[in-house]
Amino acid sequence: MTKTQTMLQTHAVDTAATFGDPLITAVHRALGEMQGLRPLALSDKSGVRFVLAIDDLDDAQIASFLDGYCQGTAFLALSGVRALAMGLGTSSDNRAVITPISAKDPGEGAHARLMELATATHPRDVPVFAPADEAATAAVELAKLALRLPACLISSPVNQNDENDTVLTVKTRDVEAFRARLAATYNQVSQARVPIADGIETRFAIFRNAIGGIATAILVGEPETAYASGEMPVPVRVHSSCATGDIFGSRRCDCGEQLQLALRRLRDLGGGCLIYLDQEGRGLGLANKMHAYTLQDRGLDTVDANKMLGFHDDERDYHAAGFMLKRLGFERVTLLTNNPTKLHGLATAGIEIVDRMPVVAPANADNLRYLTTKAKRSGHLLNDAGLLESL
Repeated sequence: MTKTQTMLQTHAVDTAATFGDPLITAVHRALGEMQGLRPLALSDKSGVRFVLAIDDLDDAQIASFLDGYCQGTAFLALSGVRALAMGLGTSSDNRAVITPISAKDPGEGAHARLMELATATHPRDVPVFAPADEAATAAVELAKLALRLPACLISSPVNQNDENDTVLTVKTRDVEAFRARLAATYNQVSQARVPIADGIETRFAIFRNAIGGIATAILVGEPETAYASGEMPVPVRVHSSCATGDIFGSRRCDCGEQLQLALRRLRDLGGGCLIYLDQEGRGLGLANKMHAYTLQDRGLDTVDANKMLGFHDDERDYHAAGFMLKRLGFERVTLLTNNPTKLHGLATAGIEIVDRMPVVAPANADNLRYLTTKAKRSGHLLNDAGLLESL
């Protein structure tokens, strides 16, 4: 390599760091490939593996991936949660499982067969699955981050020298570190007054992360002034987006009613903050939430439907909320929630939870089972307002 080439390479590395965290940039690009249903590669000490998400594929794409990237044989990687939900007992819930898939095996109806193994409550002729390595587990995590089903096709390791130059490559360890690294990048970019229903005066403070994701802090009243001394904890509600409930008034959940109740409660308390996070369907995303609803309509409850799809009961993360609250100066809070996981998540993010206030909306015939499941299986503290007695 010439001196000029070395200087240009060094300058490129320095410039890349100037325009963002290289780890976040690499995984963000990989997410674009996963979301666009294009093959990508994961690299670690064992070599390079080619990866492709399975939902929305067709049989021709599966055959092309197996022949072009996997020399005819790949593995189907499923989450450990999915394996346990199928009763396989071959993995922990945080480690993926794999089974071989050959170009000759799926044939016609290949996608339907893969989706059956990934989502069906009672798949036919379940093959033998074995615990997967870190690369397959990272592939499943990347699919989750892309809001796809946690199920991928993944090749055997190939030598670094055989890496396909047309395929984007990301390090396995970067995928593993991505969530926490990204959460720390939220910064406020704008703020404006937004009067809302019931005469509530608010300001919307918009935060953006390093890859353009948006989260909102809704400041009710003047909490910065009212709680400036730090003697009294700031009333805070952390609310995850629910398009069906918050926007369309779905009766399958209590999200929209909780949102409005929390805003009124913050006003009545003299001000506070509502953090609104883009974590639809407990972090599954809207498409997977509808998959879960379909399973619920077939008899499963919320917890079992999520697990049958390969997700944990709750995939949400509260580190971003913690960073946002710190940037607003709210580190001692009274949290408006019924969810003990949220209490733990914010505490882990460095927020001091001084007290808790329930936010219990009335039950209806359509969300009765949902609320019962939240209370009895997810540990939500719905008995504070006597709701369990009405269920």
